[in-house]
Amino acid sequence: MVSGIARHQVSSSSIYEVGYDEKNQVLEVMFTSKAIYQYKNVPKAIYEEFIGAPSLGTYFLNNIRDNNTKYPFERDVTSEKKK
Repeated sequence: MVSGIARHQVSSSSIYEVGYDEKNQVLEVMFTSKAIYQYKNVPKAIYEEFIGAPSLGTYFLNNIRDNNTKYPFERDVTSEKKK
């Protein structure tokens, strides 16, 4: 996992915070459950569309999560231990 990605809080019923590492093209998402996932190979344009979408949850489901071959993900299990 890429460490040190700064996240910011968003207005969403399912997503709590998002962050993006432009150099490594990694999107980090913290859900309201406090689970943290990193999605790799996410272009900056997709990140910008995501954070500008009327519904972050819907955009995320349709364009990022369901494209797990295009944007492979990894769960931060260390965040689970901090709960």
